[in-house]
Amino acid sequence: MNRRIILALALLPLASLFSFPEVKPNNLFADNAVLQSDVEVPVWGTARDGEQVTVQFAGQRVTTMASHGHWMSRLKRMQANATPRTMTITGDNKITISNVVVGEVWIASGQSNMERMLGPTPYQKPIDNWEQEVATADFPLITSSSNARLEDLIAMIDPAVRKTIEDKGIFLTNWRELKQRRDRVAKTAAAARPGN
Repeated sequence: MNRRIILALALLPLASLFSFPEVKPNNLFADNAVLQSDVEVPVWGTARDGEQVTVQFAGQRVTTMASHGHWMSRLKRMQANATPRTMTITGDNKITISNVVVGEVWIASGQSNMERMLGPTPYQKPIDNWEQEVATADFPLITSSSNARLEDLIAMIDPAVRKTIEDKGIFLTNWRELKQRRDRVAKTAAAARPGN
């Protein structure tokens, strides 16, 4: 009998490796998140098998059941909205995610050019017109999932290299151009709506 108790106590810590004691969203769903506008938005994570999970955001309330330790809910399409809101995810516990907005989500990848400073840096010549770019940078709604610096822009590289890339049809831009393109699209869409 003592052997069974000792064995049970020895195995007890291993049980926690195979269960999820509380609701936990994927790491993408954290404070300061941006949800993609104009599409159905999946929200997912882990939870105890069979646990009921409810996601609430922007007037929507969606409930699902965790299966095999995982769950996924889908929020209906939402228009872009820069007003920060709170998302709550509730199961056996409650998670509150603050400052969530809905808008354009751009995935950018690369190496050092993705985080290059505009100004002088060791071993690199400064970006052309970097002082003007820094002085006029006003992009309060552009965020980064990493440690962002105001003077960082996507692929602000030597103009000769940029021309070669553009001649080959590779999409290359910076935050200012992205914002200008998005603003033009929004104005065109607004003008095309009935009553405008």
